[in-house]
Amino acid sequence: MQQYNQQSFRAEHPEDYASRSAKAIPATVRMFSGCMDSQTSADVSNVSSFGLPEGTGPGGAGGACTNAMMLALANNPSPTYIELLGDMRAILSEKGYTQKPELSASHEMDLNTPFVLTPGSRSKSLLVGINYKGMQGELRGCVNDVLTMQQLLLSQGFEGGDQMRIHPNSISRVRVSWPTTPTSRPFCPTRAIFWNRSIGWSRELRRATVFSFTTRAMVGS
Repeated sequence: MQQYNQQSFRAEHPEDYASRSAKAIPATVRMFSGCMDSQTSADVSNVSSFGLPEGTGPGGAGGACTNAMMLALANNPSPTYIELLGDMRAILSEKGYTQKPELSASHEMDLNTPFVLTPGSRSKSLLVGINYKGMQGELRGCVNDVLTMQQLLLSQGFEGGDQMRIHPNSISRVRVSWPTTPTSRPFCPTRAIFWNRSIGWSRELRRATVFSFTTRAMVGS
């Protein structure tokens, strides 16, 4: 009922709805998620099955959605948002995956807007990947996905010093190099560690004009 009332209010009062939305979330947020809420995003044991161009990422295990996005962008480097979403879904379907990536936005948007990651004058990115090694439901592709997305951001103009990568092998400002090398000892990715490490970074994010956030940290069942 609440969802229906929200949709009804939005249809009957579009300008008021847009104003309330802007007040609730001032920033323009656009998010690709790996699947529908009722689904699970799949890990791939070897992403070579996607036929990605050489140098796209570290190889090995990875997320189906991440690599579908990389392949879609390799085939069409200048898509609109709706084209990219459609291409990702088509690639996953062709390869036998049932998950359907979704696109969410904080405000109404034209889906025919070109998909670009061009950073602004003050751009930052935060990349988080956790495989939950040694735990029930351990994954293998999360850290690799972070490295793949890092490479994409670097190719789009994000500077290494403006990126922060957090995964169980490294918490560091990302170097502008490939492949990257962990700069600290492995650690157990607890909530306290992420919170403490992110506090200082969050102060910088408040001054950012463009912020990219990537996370791959889900425990399988």
